[in-house]
Parts: sequence; structure tokens; C-alpha cells
Amino acid sequence: MKIQTLELPLRGLAGLYYGLESIPEDWLLNLARYDDIKSLIEKMARRYLD
Repeated sequence: MKIQTLELPLRGLAGLYYGLESIPEDWLLNLARYDDIKSLIEKMARRYLD
């Protein structure tokens, strides 16, 4: 099994565990389509966390 096969799910789990607040703001602002990504995260949070 290649390490890349495990990398994506582990990053996703780390994101869930540590939360969006743990990512430096300058990293987020440099993401392509940041506003679209943020909107999608907010929609998913409302659907699954409410």
C-alpha cells in the first residue's frame, strides 16, 4: 500500500479532530476557491451537526 493511499483519509480525520480554527488563516486565504470551500463546510456543518 502506498503512503499516499493513507494520507488523504488521515488528513481528513486530523481536520475533523483539530478543526478549521487550527489552520493558519493565511493558509486558508491562499486556497483556490476558498469562499466556495468555506460555504460547503458551513452547509455540511449545519446538516450534520444541528
